[in-house]
Amino acid sequence: MTDDQAPTRLILVRHGEAHANVDDVAAGVRTCRGLTDRGRQQAERLAKHLASQQEYPIAAVYSSNAARARQTGEILAIALDKPVIPALSAPDYGKGEGRPWPEIITGFGDAPALHPDRPIAPGAEPWTAFQRRTGQDLADLVRRYPGKTVAVVAHRETVIAAAMNFLSLLPWARANITFSVDYTGVTIWQYAALRRTDTRDGYMRWNLLCHNDTRHLD
Repeated sequence: MTDDQAPTRLILVRHGEAHANVDDVAAGVRTCRGLTDRGRQQAERLAKHLASQQEYPIAAVYSSNAARARQTGEILAIALDKPVIPALSAPDYGKGEGRPWPEIITGFGDAPALHPDRPIAPGAEPWTAFQRRTGQDLADLVRRYPGKTVAVVAHRETVIAAAMNFLSLLPWARANITFSVDYTGVTIWQYAALRRTDTRDGYMRWNLLCHNDTRHLD
């Protein structure tokens, strides 16, 4: 089977517990203080788990540019003897950067999921833009690594946006549906031909192999 015929897999991983999570603040690239000690332990257990599995050999490790995701990706990359590529952009919280989440939500005046086209704070990236950008970033990886498996260490929002894109859900669907994503939870999507032996007709589809797998933390 050639690379063009073999399935392409994305292993989507949420970062380990971060100081921003404990403090309940919106931390993007500028204010993220990285992982807590507990978060590092979670990342180490994740790395051991993914490095030991043989079913999906990982060809590359990507991460977002926020410290918590990059640090998680670095721990995984070391276990796989590969570099981490921090090429994905973290969510942009605009003037909400560094502020407590309860304060941001109060200022927003409603549940953000009901208004995906509104920024949660001045200058922030609205959910509509983030979901679109996430879809573009992941599509680029699929084109770059046909027939391979790529690990993407990012954020809860990234895993949710990916699912919504692959399931053809519009941004407004967040008011009705969401997905649980725990620290270092592993979600695997496979992109393969609709017909097992033929990709020539262009019929490809996404298949969810697992979602939010945290068995490595047991």
